[in-house]
Amino acid sequence: MAAFPSVLDETLEHRSKSLFGNRHMLHVGRNVAAQRGPFSVTDVSIKTGVPYSSAHRLIRQLEGVGLLRRLPATAAGDPHHRFERLPHKFWGAIQQLCAPVNPGVKPGKETSGA
Repeated sequence: MAAFPSVLDETLEHRSKSLFGNRHMLHVGRNVAAQRGPFSVTDVSIKTGVPYSSAHRLIRQLEGVGLLRRLPATAAGDPHHRFERLPHKFWGAIQQLCAPVNPGVKPGKETSGA
């Protein structure tokens, strides 16, 4: 699995806020897109540096629109719900949105159309 920096990237946060109204969706989405098996909110929170409460809310939103599925509990009393990513073009789009568009250009700055 690809490792993502734990320090949140300002440019990516700006892009996420502009597209989704939330500065962490691209961080969470990128991590989920890279998952190759079941994962928990804690897994995503630790790997992205996104606070647990924010990661939980975004994962529940992704579940609510059918991009994730909550798995049955593996053990009685297990406090960590496990999720799995469902196939969808959204995951490829998230990875593309996380790629640098124009390195060295700060958000909100115009570039010449040469």
